[in-house]
Amino acid sequence: MKDIPRSKWHRVLKGLEPLSVRIVCPTCGGISRLDHDIADNGCVTPSVVCANEGCSFHRWICLVDWDKGNILTSMDRKLEE
Repeated sequence: MKDIPRSKWHRVLKGLEPLSVRIVCPTCGGISRLDHDIADNGCVTPSVVCANEGCSFHRWICLVDWDKGNILTSMDRKLEE
């Protein structure tokens, strides 16, 4: 499990509502949007694969200092479609 420090992730807002989370890849430094479920403790499922070409990062991660934000889960997004 790889801890992602608070300085390496942030929420993307739509107005005042949290919409998604972006992380800085610990391997390549590229920025990726998480389309994952985030537990109350900040652990992300499924495992995260960096979207940047040539990067080999593929790990289970936890977002340090996650505060149970109201990010839509993958199931919520499916229900909205």
